[in-house]
Amino acid sequence: MKRHGYFFERIVAFANLLAAAQSALRGKKPGRESEALFLEMERKLIRVQREVAEGTYRPQRYETFWVRDPKVRRICAAPLLDRVVHHAICRVLEPLFDSWQIPDSYACRAGKGQHAAVRRAQSLARGHLFFARADIRKFFESVNHEVLETLLVRKFKDARLLRLLSTIIRHGDPALPDGRGLPIGNLTSQYFANFYLNFLDHFVKEELKAGAYLRYMDDMVFFSNDRDTLHGWLYESQQFLRERLKLEWKQCACFVSPVAVGMPFLGCRVFPSVVRLKGPSRIRFYRKWTQREREWNEGRIEEEQFLQSASSLLGHIRQMNCREMCRGFFWGEGRRRQQPGQSWRQLEQRRAQLPVGESQQQFAGQPEQQPGLPPRPEAGTTPDG
Repeated sequence: MKRHGYFFERIVAFANLLAAAQSALRGKKPGRESEALFLEMERKLIRVQREVAEGTYRPQRYETFWVRDPKVRRICAAPLLDRVVHHAICRVLEPLFDSWQIPDSYACRAGKGQHAAVRRAQSLARGHLFFARADIRKFFESVNHEVLETLLVRKFKDARLLRLLSTIIRHGDPALPDGRGLPIGNLTSQYFANFYLNFLDHFVKEELKAGAYLRYMDDMVFFSNDRDTLHGWLYESQQFLRERLKLEWKQCACFVSPVAVGMPFLGCRVFPSVVRLKGPSRIRFYRKWTQREREWNEGRIEEEQFLQSASSLLGHIRQMNCREMCRGFFWGEGRRRQQPGQSWRQLEQRRAQLPVGESQQQFAGQPEQQPGLPPRPEAGTTPDG
């Protein structure tokens, strides 16, 4: 197996660290940490460069918090300078990590993503009778550090690079036992996780000869016209996970079923002909939209922030077949709301009260259609979606 080298010098190059700092600062809210880095960037980057080059770099303590959307997860937020190091590593190694992935791996890759994975799953469902759904139990918490480092040694030959990667891997979530787990929130964790499961992908494709297979992080789907074949693939994959990667299937999430009943995948239910939002995903959409609508009506967020959130939410559900859901939610058909379309009327009224040129409108009293928002139907008509 070919081993790669000469990446460490590119990672510690000042130009790469400067670009990494700019990436780490992008989209970050103003604060003491970001302002300090911005004002003293050259001095801080030179210090980080020296520590990494000399092998004395040590990551600092994480700031941890919990999120509950939809699952309860513990997030580890690294200090800003550590994030600069993460970005510097990923900027150099990302093309190599990506080249090792199979085409049907869709998580955390440019040009892939959740919607592309759903479309691919639907395409495979149209050509097969059955699917097998599989998930790994507590994947990020269960990644074995020793196994991950051994896999990295098979790919890289630069001792200094391997030492730096090991330092980041070993600096895990303090709540997890030593030698296990990747902290959720690190940029490097995404690439390490994909790299870790890439060996399972190649086993499934090359050893099991499962051509109709795709993976989005630790969610995997197999397709076949024979139930027994799918059960065999699940069993062989489980053996590989146990023996080689020290992982286990989540038994309650592994099953074989006909594609005609719909496949639960990434918050959707995928049928050969349509893609629907699952019930929990639909409820989250309702809650997020109602929350942002309430914040805008109460003046806690600006119009631009509301429109950005609305465009993001609508852009997601437009990838599915959600016409009836949107019709019922936005215009009150089949779903009781206090005042359907209230926020749209208030938006038009506020814009009409502004002098011409101070609002995003074509002329006084006539709001411009914003990107991503569905047009408000005229009286006596219904929206198309």
